[in-house]
Amino acid sequence: MLTACAKEPGANVGRYCLITSWESGPELGSSIEKYHGVDQTESDPVDRAVIDAAQVTVNRRHEERAAALAARK
Repeated sequence: MLTACAKEPGANVGRYCLITSWESGPELGSSIEKYHGVDQTESDPVDRAVIDAAQVTVNRRHEERAAALAARK
């Protein structure tokens, strides 16, 4: 899995994305080497309150989805 992080000027946090590729084998390896890809990066710290709020949202959405699926039956 490849991810990228970029910070906008003046931003306090980075924006992450998952990079996917249909290539594999030597072609992918050549591209990674050409663009100086790395397999580990430092992550910016995330405030605990942000993590907790996100988890509440995820849990709520899971419950809503489960209820919607149950209502279909």
